[in-house]
Formats: sequence, C-alpha cells, structure tokens
Amino acid sequence: MVQCLSSILNFQRRKEDAYNMKTLIPVSTRNANYGEEMNQLLGMTTEWVAGIFSEEYQFATNPDTMQHYTFIETDTMVNVVRGDRRHHVDKASSLCDCEFSATLKLP
Repeated sequence: MVQCLSSILNFQRRKEDAYNMKTLIPVSTRNANYGEEMNQLLGMTTEWVAGIFSEEYQFATNPDTMQHYTFIETDTMVNVVRGDRRHHVDKASSLCDCEFSATLKLP
C-alpha cells in the first residue's frame, strides 16, 4: 500500500512539474491583472507594448462592445462595420486592411 501511494504521489509530482515547466517559463514576465492571452503577449514583448495593447484588448473582449459592431460574412472575407468605419478581414490569410495591419505602427 505504501509503495502504491508513493508511486502515485511521484507520478503526480512529475506531472505537476511538467505542467509548471510549460506554463511558468523562468524569466518570463507575468502580470496578475492580465488574462492568459495578454500574458502570452507580455512574454513576447516588453511591458510597454503590452500596456498599449492592454486597453485595446480589454475593449475588444468586452461583451458590451460587440453590440456596436456589425459582421458581414462572405465566402472569402469578413467585413466589420462600426459607424462609418469598415474593415475587411481575409479569411484565408487573416489579414485586415486596418491602419495597424497596413503600417505596423503602434498608436
């Protein structure tokens, strides 16, 4: 019984260590106020860049924001309309004609 319990605990410890190695990479920066997707961005960029994207990300993921947009889907494109602004997203390449996609310059 003791050996069985010891084997199970060792197996569980190995699984926990493997999970922690995948999710908590040493030297990676994490912010408790960010969700998992924003923390992935923070791991790839600086805190300054993640801070700029944070406000936009919160706006884009807010469920109340979605009611202001209209999505028109065709075979190859998705048109996103809000007021007088219209953006086209290509389904095949996931490219958008928005200002950031065209210039790759942050605001």
